[in-house]
Amino acid sequence: MKIGVIIPYYENSNMAKERLKNLLNTIITSNKINTRVVVVDDGSNATWLNDFDTIIHLPENKGVSYARNVGIDYLKDYVDYIGFIDADDSISSDFLEETYKCCECGYDYIDCRLIQDGIEVFGTEKGKQDQLNCIRNGVVGCFYKTSIIGEHRFDENLQIGEDGKFVNEVVDLSKHAKGISKGMYVYNKGVNENSLTMRYVRHEIKEVR
Repeated sequence: MKIGVIIPYYENSNMAKERLKNLLNTIITSNKINTRVVVVDDGSNATWLNDFDTIIHLPENKGVSYARNVGIDYLKDYVDYIGFIDADDSISSDFLEETYKCCECGYDYIDCRLIQDGIEVFGTEKGKQDQLNCIRNGVVGCFYKTSIIGEHRFDENLQIGEDGKFVNEVVDLSKHAKGISKGMYVYNKGVNENSLTMRYVRHEIKEVR
């Protein structure tokens, strides 16, 4: 089994560059599983990224939804699960290993709770019969079966809410989800105010069997 990770990136500050470097170093030093990581450089021509394995340089800036869609189209024929990480966030050294274990169990989608400002981020549950017991707003820290994603893509015409629309469309098709109770994904809201990636508070999920 193989999982893929999509990291959209736009280099507009030294801080953005340093945060992505730290993230990639964590992935490189801790990754002990079969993972394909794709960084989609959204028109910033960050040539230093060429030192890493899989980099897609887009000729012009088209936004986070376009960048994520490019990543999905690149990975969809090669991996069983696709996950999303934002370039200015950070992960624990066991994040990929723990999510991989859940993927091995065949869940339709896996969610790791976020840590924001030192505390875990929770949300409001909303009942759905025999499916996921919540509505989610964001994709970061989540992995989805590639077959569940199918032809669903991020709406490139939306400036706000593109995360939520994508998640809800995919969750509607998901019957078995796994929430990882340990926070292993650090969500750096507001660190880079000009970040490509829109920020949303995300919701806790329960395990559904």
